[in-house]
Amino acid sequence: MSDWLKGITNSLLAVLTRLSPHKNSPRNQPISKITVHHTAGNISLRALLDWLARVTTRASYNYGISSKGEIGLIVEERNRCWASSSAWNDNRAVVIGVANITGAPVWAVSDTAFDALVGLCVDVCERNPGIVRKDGTPGLYYDGTQHGSLTTHDMFANTNCPGPYLKARLGELCDRVNARLAGVLAAKEVPSDVSAVGVNVSIGGLTLHVSAENINGRWILTLPDGPEGQPQPNVLLRVVLEALGLNVAWDEATQTIVATQKV
Repeated sequence: MSDWLKGITNSLLAVLTRLSPHKNSPRNQPISKITVHHTAGNISLRALLDWLARVTTRASYNYGISSKGEIGLIVEERNRCWASSSAWNDNRAVVIGVANITGAPVWAVSDTAFDALVGLCVDVCERNPGIVRKDGTPGLYYDGTQHGSLTTHDMFANTNCPGPYLKARLGELCDRVNARLAGVLAAKEVPSDVSAVGVNVSIGGLTLHVSAENINGRWILTLPDGPEGQPQPNVLLRVVLEALGLNVAWDEATQTIVATQKV
């Protein structure tokens, strides 16, 4: 078994699991992409998983997301699902199907489902370091071609999937995922020789106490509920990480953390 295959895990965000028989086990390439689909209907999570488990369906995703934001595991990440009409893509991608709240021609999804998609993508990227942006840093980028780390079904087949609504928001998806992912990865870089730390940070005339705790080897930052006028979370997180002894590269235009490194 390849070393990269041994390290593949599944998302703990899944609240329901029903594994589909429609897969190749294992995938033959390391994970380097995420592919977004839509389900072409407002189907419940259980119904979606049941449908993709039928012998006659002959299709699958790695994960499905309902309009309520529930996440289901359909094909384990170590295996290739049958989703994008491309063995090349499916062997490299974690494929996510999202339920619709409207039909053709827009194929919209709920805000709750989109938020769940962001969170799942962050989790997938965190666990799969082969998913990188164009500059090589962890995260997603979409350029409308199969070369991006975010791909779509219509790149490989004559289909309207994932539909105009999701396609119009793929740039936003990348931005939100990358901003959150930077914070998650930065938090993991907090010095590991202590189990908990507390930092008082002053910014914008406010002094706030922020705590960080090491839980099973992963650092979790607790950002306080401050008074009105408290800086945005990304700004506060930057100050916290610098106070904890990290060099933080900051993108002023997007107000997000680009990268961190130990001093």
